Amino acid sequence: MPTFSFCLMRLLLLSMLLSLPLCAQQWLETESYWIRLDAQCATIQGCDDIQYQGHSKTTGATLALQGRSWWVGNKTAPLWWGYRFYNGRLYYLLHRNGLLQVTNRKGHVLVEEQGQWLQQAPYLPIQTLPLGNK
Repeated sequence: MPTFSFCLMRLLLLSMLLSLPLCAQQWLETESYWIRLDAQCATIQGCDDIQYQGHSKTTGATLALQGRSWWVGNKTAPLWWGYRFYNGRLYYLLHRNGLLQVTNRKGHVLVEEQGQWLQQAPYLPIQTLPLGNK
């Protein structure tokens, strides 16, 4: 029979997962970036195959990365923390609270912006970032 703390941990995890829309696509907006996540799974939070498409609001530059959900803790009580992407030199971390961090391999933070998860796709000029589902 599960212990009370184990049940409480599962309830906490479920409430965090339900705090974001459970869909195959999500958008994050920060002061300088729009970021679209496309999951190649039924739900995005538990997916190990997520496409990241970033768009700079200032330069118009785009960036495409491949990543996965980010979990912390141990196997018996994992905690979903957000998403992780790596391009060979830099880590792109999207925290569940909307924080975007870009770090180098040594852990130095190069970019840090608080963002907001959007309920629908933002309006973008058609040439900047494709909006269709894959």
